[in-house]
Amino acid sequence: MRWKEQLLKLKPYQPGKSISEVKRQYGLSEIVKLASNENPFGSSEKVKNEIAGYAGKFSVYPDAMPPNFVHIWQTILVLKKVRSFLATDQMKLSR
Repeated sequence: MRWKEQLLKLKPYQPGKSISEVKRQYGLSEIVKLASNENPFGSSEKVKNEIAGYAGKFSVYPDAMPPNFVHIWQTILVLKKVRSFLATDQMKLSR
């Protein structure tokens, strides 16, 4: 089994420093450590308002098969049948 080239180039995850390491490194007595997706100010009003606008829509799932997809697929199937019919018809004529 061969590994994908992209996987061979990955570097191992390097976790951030612990609270005690940061205190020691920078000579601090108290710090607040946040994860990379956190901020000390919370969400902005713009974000809160945008999320509130979707409050009643979280239970709605997108259509698994949009109507235009069904139409396109039906067209493909019809064209395959027509092509098959024409090929069979040509074979009969060439005999």
